Amino acid sequence: MWQRRMSGILLVALVAAAGGCDDDPAAPADPTAELRLLNGASDAAALDLLADGEVVITGVPYEGSSDYLEVPAGTQEVAVRATGTTTVLHALEANLVQDGSYTLMAGGEALSLAVRSPGDTGAAQIDRANIRIVNVAPPFTDSASAGPPILLDVHITPPGTDLAGRPAELSLDARFPSYSTLLYFEPGTWVVRFTEAGTATVVAGTEALSIGAGAVRAVMLEGVEGGGWTVAVVEE
Repeated sequence: MWQRRMSGILLVALVAAAGGCDDDPAAPADPTAELRLLNGASDAAALDLLADGEVVITGVPYEGSSDYLEVPAGTQEVAVRATGTTTVLHALEANLVQDGSYTLMAGGEALSLAVRSPGDTGAAQIDRANIRIVNVAPPFTDSASAGPPILLDVHITPPGTDLAGRPAELSLDARFPSYSTLLYFEPGTWVVRFTEAGTATVVAGTEALSIGAGAVRAVMLEGVEGGGWTVAVVEE
């Protein structure tokens, strides 16, 4: 009887010890951040997103966007490649802070990383046309490398609107990457135009965009090497 009871106790002890080898559910998880891709690169039909050499998002079409994906936080290389290839098109070093929310903006010649500001919920209004303005510019190391200011105004209007004397919705310095919060308009047809600051001189713009209630469009501006601008309209 004593031997049988001791065998039972030993079995319980072994099971408890084996259970102790499992991961502790109460242990803190590794820190993570959110990351997504906006594809404004007209030279690639689709892009993959890599974090530290590992493909984390695949097949984002031109003028399309991915959902946010949880990735490890910390300093790492983020890059894009054309889907179906192994050749990296653009890469940059990024410091993704814990619980941060980031958008990687891919253009034809540059890659930029934007962090969602604490006041930007990213929430689209379901009864409005939602528009975001994005400037894709290469990273810079110091102000001396950035060159003289390139100041542009952003006008979002119905087609055919005269811009003379009209105040801009936004202004930006095109030397630096930028990523606006969502701007809300009545559903309908809109044109986004970029002008030299304080003037009606248009340097780039979209065609007429039909944007329904709840739809989100990111208008991505990118400077072209040698001068000029390209614009891509990404559906978020």
